Amino acid sequence: MIPGKETLIQYQYPIDKIEIFSLNGRLIYSKQNNNSENTVILNHNLPAGIYMIKVYSNTIYTVKLIVNNDNQ
Repeated sequence: MIPGKETLIQYQYPIDKIEIFSLNGRLIYSKQNNNSENTVILNHNLPAGIYMIKVYSNTIYTVKLIVNNDNQ
Protein backbone atom coordinates (compact mmCIF):
# COMPACT_ATOMS: atom_id res chain seq x y z
CA MET A 1 0.00 0.00 0.00
CA ILE A 2 1.26 3.45 -0.89
CA PRO A 3 0.65 5.99 1.89
CA GLY A 4 -1.66 8.74 0.72
CA LYS A 5 -4.38 11.15 1.66
CA GLU A 6 -6.29 10.22 4.83
CA THR A 7 -9.98 9.40 4.45
CA LEU A 8 -12.27 9.11 7.47
CA ILE A 9 -14.99 6.44 7.35
CA GLN A 10 -17.71 6.70 10.01
CA TYR A 11 -20.53 4.22 10.54
CA GLN A 12 -23.41 3.99 12.99
CA TYR A 13 -22.18 0.63 14.35
CA PRO A 14 -18.70 -0.65 15.27
CA ILE A 15 -16.75 -1.36 12.07
CA ASP A 16 -15.25 -4.84 11.75
CA LYS A 17 -13.79 -4.57 8.25
CA ILE A 18 -13.69 -2.27 5.21
CA GLU A 19 -13.13 -3.33 1.61
CA ILE A 20 -12.77 -1.15 -1.49
CA PHE A 21 -13.51 -2.61 -4.94
CA SER A 22 -13.15 -1.29 -8.46
CA LEU A 23 -16.35 -1.28 -10.52
CA ASN A 24 -15.25 -4.49 -12.24
CA GLY A 25 -15.19 -6.24 -8.83
CA ARG A 26 -11.43 -6.31 -8.18
CA LEU A 27 -10.52 -5.95 -4.50
CA ILE A 28 -8.25 -2.91 -4.21
CA TYR A 29 -8.01 -2.44 -0.45
CA SER A 30 -9.03 -4.31 2.69
CA LYS A 31 -8.61 -3.32 6.33
CA GLN A 32 -9.58 -5.27 9.42
CA ASN A 33 -10.61 -2.99 12.30
CA ASN A 34 -9.46 -4.71 15.50
CA ASN A 35 -10.54 -2.00 17.93
CA SER A 36 -14.31 -2.19 17.14
CA GLU A 37 -14.77 1.57 16.87
CA ASN A 38 -17.27 3.39 14.66
CA THR A 39 -14.50 5.23 12.78
CA VAL A 40 -11.66 4.02 10.54
CA ILE A 41 -8.97 6.14 8.89
CA LEU A 42 -7.82 4.94 5.48
CA ASN A 43 -4.44 6.10 4.24
CA HIS A 44 -4.40 4.98 0.62
CA ASN A 45 -3.84 6.62 -2.76
CA LEU A 46 -6.65 5.73 -5.13
CA PRO A 47 -6.56 6.88 -8.75
CA ALA A 48 -9.47 9.05 -9.86
CA GLY A 49 -12.52 6.86 -10.53
CA ILE A 50 -15.63 5.27 -9.08
CA TYR A 51 -15.33 2.61 -6.38
CA MET A 52 -17.54 0.45 -4.19
CA ILE A 53 -16.85 0.50 -0.47
CA LYS A 54 -18.15 -2.33 1.69
CA VAL A 55 -18.38 -1.73 5.46
CA TYR A 56 -18.85 -4.83 7.64
CA SER A 57 -20.35 -4.63 11.13
CA ASN A 58 -21.24 -7.76 13.11
CA THR A 59 -23.50 -9.78 10.81
CA ILE A 60 -24.47 -6.97 8.41
CA TYR A 61 -22.68 -4.96 5.75
CA THR A 62 -23.38 -1.82 3.73
CA VAL A 63 -22.19 -1.10 0.20
CA LYS A 64 -21.78 2.46 -1.09
CA LEU A 65 -20.42 3.95 -4.31
CA ILE A 66 -17.68 6.53 -3.87
CA VAL A 67 -16.28 8.88 -6.49
CA ASN A 68 -12.68 9.96 -6.27
CA ASN A 69 -12.01 12.88 -8.58
CA ASP A 70 -8.84 13.94 -6.80
CA ASN A 71 -6.17 14.21 -9.48
CA GLN A 72 -2.92 14.00 -7.53
